Amino acid sequence: MKWGLMHRKWIDEDYFSWRNNYPSAFQALSDDFNPSKQRDNTYLFFELKDIGRLGKEISKMLSSTKLE
Repeated sequence: MKWGLMHRKWIDEDYFSWRNNYPSAFQALSDDFNPSKQRDNTYLFFELKDIGRLGKEISKMLSSTKLE
């Protein structure tokens, strides 16, 4: 058995979220709408030999800004 702490960063692209605040895509673009959102989470995982990995997101317990 082994365990680990993993911090991941990625970019979410949501091209349809402009519908919540703008009447058209052209209006959203003219108001500098950015569909990209920076995301990061920290995970604690346990790996059992020859079985696989079990994990739980612990970002709520650990502040990701303090880990950078």
